[in-house]
Amino acid sequence: MATKEEILRELYPEDLFHYADGLTLGEAEVLQETRRLIEKHLRPVINEYWEAPDFPFEEFYAVAKGAQIMNNPKWPGGCGGGMCCWRRRC
Repeated sequence: MATKEEILRELYPEDLFHYADGLTLGEAEVLQETRRLIEKHLRPVINEYWEAPDFPFEEFYAVAKGAQIMNNPKWPGGCGGGMCCWRRRC
């Protein structure tokens, strides 16, 4: 398992102002997983969607579901930062 510093170095190698230092280990892990899923699902098809003025909905949902972006327990707030947080219900 990588440390927070290793993950941040991978994600933001030139973070000169240390903005990423404020992230928790859980947040850094979610960002790392999200980047992995984007590389796997979106990067291979993004150019064809750009050329065809379309949006890769299936690939986007695969990333969101795989990284549990909408409801991930590693985000602060207890519920995982899902829709209840956006609606200020947690």
